Amino acid sequence: DVLTAGTSIRETLELLKHTQANVIGVIVGLDRQEKGKGELLAKEEIEKEFNIPVHAIATMKDLRNLN
Repeated sequence: DVLTAGTSIRETLELLKHTQANVIGVIVGLDRQEKGKGELLAKEEIEKEFNIPVHAIATMKDLRNLN
């Protein structure tokens, strides 16, 4: 998945609260490094709100540095 504002991750984590799943982190294919709802990056908001790490296989910075 692509991390933009974090909406789909939030929705998924909210759904998983009602199960016996133990979420220990999130991995996304690409972190677009965009702001979330406030001043923090979406990644930082998710980590703070749900107290879990968010890791990306690649970021927009990584892609820009390929040139």
